[in-house]
Amino acid sequence: MEEVELAAEATVVASLGLLARDRGGPQPEALVLIYPALEPRFDTVSMRENGSGYLLTREDMIWFWGHYLGGHAPSGDGYAAPLRATDVTGLPRTLVITAEYDPLRDEGRAWVARLAEAGVPAELAEYDGVTHNFVVLPGEMPKGRAAIRRIAGWLDGGER
Repeated sequence: MEEVELAAEATVVASLGLLARDRGGPQPEALVLIYPALEPRFDTVSMRENGSGYLLTREDMIWFWGHYLGGHAPSGDGYAAPLRATDVTGLPRTLVITAEYDPLRDEGRAWVARLAEAGVPAELAEYDGVTHNFVVLPGEMPKGRAAIRRIAGWLDGGER
């Protein structure tokens, strides 16, 4: 499922930012997370409001998280579930893209809030009227094309 792969990729991007910082590796200049899955919580407002009737469901996310670590709970270091990280200071500037009708919307919002509280330049770009997969369908959805342009401009320094 292409749309789920992007959510998993966003998890990996956030995790790699934490790992690079913690292990003294080279830090990327910026991170972009597209509808990220950042914590195995299934009781958020967006999970309740958008967890059925749309492409990605609450049941899907329960299944994915259940298989993600072989049934083990993520540790508190945040590497497997970045929202559980105890410290998010020192991460690169971050852009998070979310969709209105996405069960993961609130995880993206929470990540931006955590980063901002820690002094990390973070921006939330939430797109109304679209579902979890809207960015991977740019030919069919104008908001997907707009999100891609937003990402490109933000990475180029035009929109921060």
